[in-house]
Amino acid sequence: MERGEVDQSNIYLIFTNSGLGVAKNVQFNIIKDFSSYDHNELKVENKGIIKNGISNFYPNQTRKYFLLNLSQDFESKKELTMIIRAKYVDINRRTFSKDFSISLGELVGILKLTPPDSYMGKISYELSEIKRELAKIIDKQS
Repeated sequence: MERGEVDQSNIYLIFTNSGLGVAKNVQFNIIKDFSSYDHNELKVENKGIIKNGISNFYPNQTRKYFLLNLSQDFESKKELTMIIRAKYVDINRRTFSKDFSISLGELVGILKLTPPDSYMGKISYELSEIKRELAKIIDKQS
């Protein structure tokens, strides 16, 4: 789970194969879901990877899904917890299962950095600064 780079109130659910090998026939089951969503379409059970699984999940492969927005009713949302069970088969045909607990309270205190610390965020920030400086120059010439 991570906050959006552009809008910190947007929360994304991230699925990544952090192992060294291919995970086959990956299935995700919602053990405990959040009690409320802003819209029914946002429910985790409706995300493609949850509904359909993934036949081959390669190392470092990532899927990112919008989960919810924390700009309204943050105090009640920060108490929400979800548990997702991942099941998969490795290349040796061994089956594995692991539960992941996701708590929105973990995001408390994470702030937006200015300037951003990512490469793309830094480019966007610097372009905005150039735009501001150019606007000042144009205003002085008018």
